[in-house]
Amino acid sequence: MRMERCMGCMERLRKYPCPNCGYDPQAEVNGGNALPAGTVLAGKLQVGRLLARREYCVTYLGWALAPKQRVSIVEYCPAAGDQSIRREGVEQFLGKARRVCAAQRVPNVAWVLGVFQENSAAYAITEHFWGETLAERLTRTGPMPWEQAQALFRPVLRAMGQLHRQYLLHLNLNPDNLLLRSEERRVGKECRSRW
Repeated sequence: MRMERCMGCMERLRKYPCPNCGYDPQAEVNGGNALPAGTVLAGKLQVGRLLARREYCVTYLGWALAPKQRVSIVEYCPAAGDQSIRREGVEQFLGKARRVCAAQRVPNVAWVLGVFQENSAAYAITEHFWGETLAERLTRTGPMPWEQAQALFRPVLRAMGQLHRQYLLHLNLNPDNLLLRSEERRVGKECRSRW
């Protein structure tokens, strides 16, 4: 029997549903213009399940074929618009991603490992971490006590300060982008090297 990777967690598996994460591609509904799981980009990245969809970006779980590691793939693909505006957006996305990629590593920030263009879209490859977002946690547990919020935001503010000292701005800090990493929810290894 052929061994492949689960498109839900990128661990090795023989058949779905995945015994590690429960992912079943039969139940997946990507919709819209999302890439199908299993798509290979740039000859070295395999696209996994859809993680998030924003106005101009789609984020997927991914697997870098060399070095072998789990990553996130952020695809900049505005749905419509004038070609010159679209082209300008792609150039801005790539420029920002390249600046982050070249900057000094900041702890507690998912770092950009590489960027490229393909199929009239722009892509940024970032470190991938497992965990629950702050938005998911607040939905599940309700408001957070001040002491807990204070402890949570100290490392966030330190990281933002380090980014700002390198003249990098996040510009989209929100509960959907703050990941609460926990060892008990971690699946597999986190990515450690540049792509």
